[in-house]
Amino acid sequence: MLDPLAWAETRKQLRAIAGDTFRVQDLNQMYQQARREGRSQSGIRSLSAAGRYLETETGIVYEKMTERGLVRQPVTDWTGRIIEWITRVDDDGQEEHIMRTQVQHPMHTTTLDIPGELFGDSNGFGRFITGRASGIFTVYPAMHRHLPHAIQSLSGAIPRKTTYRFLGWAEHEGQRAFLTPGMSVSAAGAIEVTTRSRTPKTA
Repeated sequence: MLDPLAWAETRKQLRAIAGDTFRVQDLNQMYQQARREGRSQSGIRSLSAAGRYLETETGIVYEKMTERGLVRQPVTDWTGRIIEWITRVDDDGQEEHIMRTQVQHPMHTTTLDIPGELFGDSNGFGRFITGRASGIFTVYPAMHRHLPHAIQSLSGAIPRKTTYRFLGWAEHEGQRAFLTPGMSVSAAGAIEVTTRSRTPKTA
């Protein structure tokens, strides 16, 4: 939008072109209307890009400002939150990320260990929850793509934990440490890590 001096110069040029067709007052009114519409469209664009998810008494809702006004779309009739991010390390140094997630429905509450990669697969994510938690944990039509991000955004800060699927020497947070089920030791002393021995493979 133009500052007052620039608008005065532009208005003068418009008067020279339009002659007596428009009065100065008419031009000022049209300019103010254009400014209001410009600000309104700018606000809609910024709010549209910042749609948010809400946890309500009836489930998860996606809220977004559009040109038609505020639109609220139900995602689920249940809620979910990630309560722990677990990294499992095997003896080859390979990591597996698990998002421990609590899902709550008025009829049932349960906790699931969801593989981290499913958060990038919205259809697989919903099927995993429905298959593991029961058929009451479904998603509203056309809202599957919202579910992983909705649960992530509603979870807030997620505590992290690393577990090791073997015993013995390992690299832990940049230091060599000897891992045992009860206590693990590094050069600096005892450290808090979780170990879980793997069942030996049979031939």
